[in-house]
Amino acid sequence: MTNEKFLYFSFGSNLSIERIRINNKSANFFCVGVLKGYRFAFQGYSKYWKGSTANIYPDQQSQVYGILWEMDQNDLENLDRQELHYTRIEVEVNKVNSDESYTCWTYTEENHYKQLVDEDGRNDRPSLKYKQLVINGAKLNQFPDYYLKMLEDYDDNGEINCGPQLKSLDNQIKI
Repeated sequence: MTNEKFLYFSFGSNLSIERIRINNKSANFFCVGVLKGYRFAFQGYSKYWKGSTANIYPDQQSQVYGILWEMDQNDLENLDRQELHYTRIEVEVNKVNSDESYTCWTYTEENHYKQLVDEDGRNDRPSLKYKQLVINGAKLNQFPDYYLKMLEDYDDNGEINCGPQLKSLDNQIKI
């Protein structure tokens, strides 16, 4: 067992401590960060979430807010398994309201840089449960109002019977 640590930049469902700790028990909040030169989008289709999931893609005019988690090196394999269809990439993330920056891992679904259509013919719409999980994490961590509005403005497909059982979220959306 090693005591080595790494930083992970989360911008989707892992904004929630309840969610990330399902598979990654060592995750500890490090700071709120912003990844410059990337854009956030809900893209692709996940059978587990019954809709599209969070993704980032290069866009020099944009930035993505997220959480930096400090984690034990032995949780990297767990994270890779959880993010199975994503590619792990190294990025430089700035701490919000600071000049400090950190090199960390994040994940992108490069195959979904192009627009995809799910099996019901609906373009890039997350399930209501997934979307709400991302919004809750953004609110909890006090992301800027304009960013919250961007997340809230995404259409969802209304699906709530998906993903893991999360008491805090399931009670909120009346599953």
